[in-house]
Amino acid sequence: MLLEVRDLRVVFRRRGLPDSVAVDGVDFDVPAGQVVGLVGESGSGRSATAMAVMRQLPRRGVEVTGRVLLDGVDLLTLSEAEMRARRGRDLSMVLHNPRSALNPVIPLGPQLTGALRRHGGMAKAPARRAAVELLDRVGLADPRRGLDAYPHQLTGSARSRALIAVAAAGRPRLLVADEPTTALDVTTQAQILQLLREVVRETGAALLMTTPDLGVVAGTCETVNVLYSGRIVERAQRHRLFGTPRHPYTHGLLGAIPRLDGPPAAALGTIHGTGRDGLPWAGACAFAPRCPRALPRCGEVSPAVDTSGGRLLRCHNPVPASAE
Repeated sequence: MLLEVRDLRVVFRRRGLPDSVAVDGVDFDVPAGQVVGLVGESGSGRSATAMAVMRQLPRRGVEVTGRVLLDGVDLLTLSEAEMRARRGRDLSMVLHNPRSALNPVIPLGPQLTGALRRHGGMAKAPARRAAVELLDRVGLADPRRGLDAYPHQLTGSARSRALIAVAAAGRPRLLVADEPTTALDVTTQAQILQLLREVVRETGAALLMTTPDLGVVAGTCETVNVLYSGRIVERAQRHRLFGTPRHPYTHGLLGAIPRLDGPPAAALGTIHGTGRDGLPWAGACAFAPRCPRALPRCGEVSPAVDTSGGRLLRCHNPVPASAE
C-alpha cells in the first residue's frame, strides 16, 4: 500500500474559544496507481485531510495526530527539512486555486525548471527542454511562449494545466489534488480530470483527490470516501457507491446531481440545513439533525463502523440496499 492514513485527527485551537475538530479519526488507503476520492461539503474535513497528508497546515494553533504512512514512513514524524526533501519528489500537491498557487511575480519557466532541476538533477538547458515537453504533454497551446509568461497572463485552464505540470515535474509517487476543478467551466473540468487520469496512467502515480461534487469523481476515482463533519461515513468502490448509496448523506448528495439518463424530475433533491447543524460525534451521529431517516438513538449514540459487504458504513438507519 502506497499511502496509509490511520486515526488522523486535526484540531484547530483558538485562544478563548472551544477547540474546532476538523478531522476526527479518519482512516483510508491509497494503493499505488489508483485514484481515491475524498468527497463532502465545505467543513467536512476533506481539505484539512489533504493538507495534513502534505504537512502543509500551520504549525501554530493546529494539532495533528495519528499516522500518515507513505511507503511505510510516517510523514508526521519527519522533521521539516526531511519533509521538504520529500515534497515534489515523493508526493506533490495540486491546489484548488492556480492563481494563488503559482508565484505571481515569477514567470512560469523558472517555477517549472526549478522543480525539474531540484528533483531531477538537471542542468539549466536540459531542464528548459524538459519543461517545454512537460507543458506540451499537459496540453498548453504554446509551451515555449508559456514558459516566459507570468501566471496572470495565462487563462484559467492554462494555469490549471501549468500547476499540474509543476506538481508532476518531480515524478512523485503520490499526487494530492485539492478541488482541482474549482471555478472552471464544465468543459474545462472534464479536460483537467482527463489530464489528471493521463498523468496517473503515464507516471504510475497514485492520486488522492478532494472535491465537494460527487459528479466530479464519477468517472475518475476507483474508491470514494464520503466525509461528514470530520469522519468518513461511507466508503465503497465507485460503481457500488453510485449504484446503491447506503448512507442518507451520500444518498442526499447523489440526489442533488442532475441526471440525464432518467425521467425529468420536478426538482433536484436537497439536504436541509448546513454542516454547522451537526452534533458532536462523541455522543451522537453528527448528521442526525439533517437526516430524513434519523431515529431517536441517532441523537444519543455515536454509530459504530460497519465494514461488512465490502464497504464502510457509519449509520444507525442506512438506506436499504435495494433503494435507488
